[in-house]
Amino acid sequence: MPRTALLGATGAVGERVAPLLVDRAHQLVLVGRDQGRLEQLQEHLELQFERAVEIRTLDAGASSASLRAALDGVDLAVSALPVSDGVAARAFDVALAGAVHLVDTVDVQPYLVRAYDHHDRAFGTGTVVVPGVGWRTAVGDLLTAVAAERVLAPREVHVATVVPERGGLLRAASPGVLVGIASTLGAAFVAVEGGARVEELPGEERRLAWFPRPFGPRHAASVPGLEPLSVPRHQPQVQRVRSYLALSTPRAELLQAVANLARWEPARRHLARRLERGADRWRPGRPPARWAVVAEVEGEDGLARAWANGHDLAEATALLVAIVADAVAAGTATPGVIPPAHAGPPRDLLDALAAASSIRWSVSRPRD
Repeated sequence: MPRTALLGATGAVGERVAPLLVDRAHQLVLVGRDQGRLEQLQEHLELQFERAVEIRTLDAGASSASLRAALDGVDLAVSALPVSDGVAARAFDVALAGAVHLVDTVDVQPYLVRAYDHHDRAFGTGTVVVPGVGWRTAVGDLLTAVAAERVLAPREVHVATVVPERGGLLRAASPGVLVGIASTLGAAFVAVEGGARVEELPGEERRLAWFPRPFGPRHAASVPGLEPLSVPRHQPQVQRVRSYLALSTPRAELLQAVANLARWEPARRHLARRLERGADRWRPGRPPARWAVVAEVEGEDGLARAWANGHDLAEATALLVAIVADAVAAGTATPGVIPPAHAGPPRDLLDALAAASSIRWSVSRPRD
């Protein structure tokens, strides 16, 4: 039974992950800054599962020293910490220094770039780190891996996500996601062109993404994502990788205009405050948002397309975290900072996700 510390246990994501880990026989240690909320969650889990759950409280600043104490004696850390105040980055460094395996939910691209740049350090200590485990990041990476199996010599990868346009991602997103978006406003992001990383601004590239029903084909604009970092790790021959968000043409134009405006510091600060106020107003229990992800992989012999869809973004992220945590705890993953597709067989991980939820996935060769 792995001893697993859940960092950020009382947050929007952590509270959904905690019961999944206990149910999957993890010896759970709840970690956070609010002693009262930790005790409430502990009591709830122990009553529900009739199994002991430990709590460890961080100091007010979530210092490196308190994080080291929280991870003392654990086999695996699952981080549901926000990126905004630097705690997630400190937890990442503490886990690597202590050779504690880590499954991390932060999906903000600058954070992911930093994480992937620590691959050699993690490999040297035998530590497995899987960053960016969330519905719009891990699913896209897994779908790319299964689609790439269906073509010869994959060379282009385009991964797009869609949520309902009314309110869209901002309505459905948790506070951590909203604050993460705020932190990247006006910044260039990484894509892959010609087999190398290049920097672009949001909305510079557009394409028609072929989502499954009920969405159907949608115009999509380029946005920061995990795939330009993760896909070259398991498909090293690819020459082009981008992530996209489905947007109508007016909204795509607005995205590009906002990205350009946010390069002016006063405007960036104003936009960031607007997003952060939205995070402050967020309340649990919002209606689930239907979502879909499609990965299109072009190779020498044609195109393969893999897709997944579901009804609840938070459910998808929580299940992915639990499934990847199980895979890492099993001890079969290669050490280093690895993409989700290297945590276990991608088809098996997607099948586990579908078996535990209403999420469905498929892969095809549309021109065959």
